[in-house]
Parts: sequence; structure tokens; C-alpha cells
Amino acid sequence: MTRCAVIVGVSEKSGYIQKSLADFYRFLLSLKGGSWTESEIMIIPEGVDLDSLKFLLRRVSDVKLRSLVFYFCGNKDDVRTENGFIFCGDEIKLQYIEENALHTAVFF
Repeated sequence: MTRCAVIVGVSEKSGYIQKSLADFYRFLLSLKGGSWTESEIMIIPEGVDLDSLKFLLRRVSDVKLRSLVFYFCGNKDDVRTENGFIFCGDEIKLQYIEENALHTAVFF
């Protein structure tokens, strides 16, 4: 695998995927979105805490990705900070994500 997309939501309902997550997933699969394969995309609909995110990023760094895309679909309580953003109550510093691939895009 040379690229990976991680789509993270904030659903409190088990198994429920926000419409925007599903839309972004379909976009990535499309020609306009880069024709990603399903195996290159991970959906985490129920949010991620900082420890889980760091674990995931350590696993991703072992693979030596060329491209990493993160899409965070938060809620009204999520805000930008000087070094990143607050998501699900945790500060996500962009450096955590950006150091794990040659090319990184983060959507918040």
C-alpha cells in the first residue's frame, strides 16, 4: 500500500455513519476523488481519541506511505488551534499526522 485515507466521524450510535463520511468515501472511490480502492480507505465513524490516533499513525508509519489523507468530520464544539484542532475533546496536532507520509492532506 502506498496511500491511505482515514475518515473519522463523531457518531454516538454504533454502526451509524454520518452522511458526510459516506459522501467523502464515495468521492475517494470516484475518478474525481482519485479512484481509491476500498482497502486503502478506513472509516472510523465513532470518533477517535488521541491515544488511538497515535497508535493508528504508528502502524501507518511502519508501511512507509507516499500519501495519507485524513478527513475529520466533527461537530460544533470542534475548533482550530494554533497547532491543529480540537476533535472529540482532544487536541490533534497536525505534526502527529504530517510526519507519517511524504504527502499528507488533512481536512477538518
